[in-house]
Amino acid sequence: MKLSHPTQTRITRGFLLMSLLYLSLSSVQAAGTPDLKNLNFADVDRNHDGVIDMQEASAIPELAAIFKSADTNQDGYLTEKEFQAAINPTR
Repeated sequence: MKLSHPTQTRITRGFLLMSLLYLSLSSVQAAGTPDLKNLNFADVDRNHDGVIDMQEASAIPELAAIFKSADTNQDGYLTEKEFQAAINPTR
């Protein structure tokens, strides 16, 4: 089935528009995503009590997502040792 010229143009424009939208959203997401390995414990520990609680971790969605598994003793806090182990799993 051969498409008429106006239909081909609409399909091509639609495809290009969707591709550009996808690429722009991907680049915005990548630019706004912090690399966990670049986080500093002292910066995340906003109240400087020596541990990171879930409220502090929730400021960084990527850290909040791994908080429960990173909290190895399940006390509701990340010590600096737990934090370092979570952001540098090969250490």
